[in-house]
Amino acid sequence: MPTLTEGKIGKTLVVYALPILFSNLLLQTSLLVEALLLGSQGKASLAAVGAVAPFIALIQALPLAAAAVFAVPISVAIGQRDYARLHRATHTTFTFCFLFSIVMAILLSLLATPLMKLIAVPENVLANATLYFRLNSLAFIFYLTSTGSFSILQGCGESRRPFRILTISTVAGLGLSVLFIRVLQLGVLGAGLTVVFTQFISFVLVSISLFTSTEPWRLTWREMTLDRKIIAETMKIALPVGIQILIFTVTTTIIQAEINGTGSAAAIAGYTIFIRLSGFLTMGMKAIGIANQNMVGQNLGAGKYDRIRKSFCFAQLYNLAFSIITTIPMVVFAAPLVGIFNSDPDVIAFACGIIYIGLPLTIGYGINDIFARMLATLGRPRFSLGVGIIAILGVRLIWIKIVLPIIGITARNIGWIFFLSYSALIICDLVYYLFFPWRPPEMQRLSRKRKTKSA
Repeated sequence: MPTLTEGKIGKTLVVYALPILFSNLLLQTSLLVEALLLGSQGKASLAAVGAVAPFIALIQALPLAAAAVFAVPISVAIGQRDYARLHRATHTTFTFCFLFSIVMAILLSLLATPLMKLIAVPENVLANATLYFRLNSLAFIFYLTSTGSFSILQGCGESRRPFRILTISTVAGLGLSVLFIRVLQLGVLGAGLTVVFTQFISFVLVSISLFTSTEPWRLTWREMTLDRKIIAETMKIALPVGIQILIFTVTTTIIQAEINGTGSAAAIAGYTIFIRLSGFLTMGMKAIGIANQNMVGQNLGAGKYDRIRKSFCFAQLYNLAFSIITTIPMVVFAAPLVGIFNSDPDVIAFACGIIYIGLPLTIGYGINDIFARMLATLGRPRFSLGVGIIAILGVRLIWIKIVLPIIGITARNIGWIFFLSYSALIICDLVYYLFFPWRPPEMQRLSRKRKTKSA
């Protein structure tokens, strides 16, 4: 069984993190290809998807965060070598995600039309936007359950198997995108069908892997359960972390609604391209945060606190490297990059106007995600909630509701929303790290020992 409690920390973390990183980037690449194919058919189809994409992310944010955080009790059980607890945690994860996803899919499908009106989707793209939303609601059954299943594997230290599964499903999805959108010319319908089939393939493959495994995390249908203690422990961590993610998506959706209100297909399409490109960065950074979260969980269970501290430092170093490698080319080559998705000059101008200002400090997302996930795993989940309210909700809402009505909705002014909120996020993280007692007693004792030796 893979373990994250032994070996060189930097190497162990990077070997474990890379498959998660590649998996997340594959998923984001599929969204970029979708935008590329839709954009080649004109800005109307891209605008229809873009008008609801942030709202879909908003609705799915909290359940997906909970599904991902189920990896924490699993990783702690692995570190403790408590296989009875591991058995309860894995079966609870799958059961909870499967049942909850069905309930959500039904509700969202029924409420699709009023929800579209709530976010001010323009009439000229309303029908296609509603169709895309309903198909994503159906796909969510497979998406949420797959996320929970991947959490089981990742919490156990297994990151390569999810990567292989996601590679197969994503490559299949890319082929379906080309077939449905480019060949059959199904437009938004083709994009929605691609999401459904891609998530279904992923769900089938990961289920087969878990139900046929010979490892301690093997699932069996007759032992499916909902352990209240496991759910309570997970929700204690997932709610603050999930609410912070929710705050990100709420403000992104509010920005989308403001842009939708302009009625400009070029602005909606340009913002959609920016969101897809920035998502490439944040999904990569999130992979590093998830990897470190599970590293912290296993070592917390094993009582190896010094490895937790070192793992956090390596994770931030990898986050910095990833940010530099990806952000600089995107900013420097923004215009030709956006032009790949849509050649309309107005679309290119709007997307680039946001990118030049909004992308450079996206590293703040990664810094915060790594820190927040570590603190949540260590039993201090409220940090992410407080920082999210101050740095994201506060800054963005002030800019959107007070400043934008005065200076106007332009690409550059939208870009400043992201620049300022990420700046606030970095400042809050730094202040909390330096001046607040966030370390558990065991880690504090290790710090004192090192100071005594150096003296």
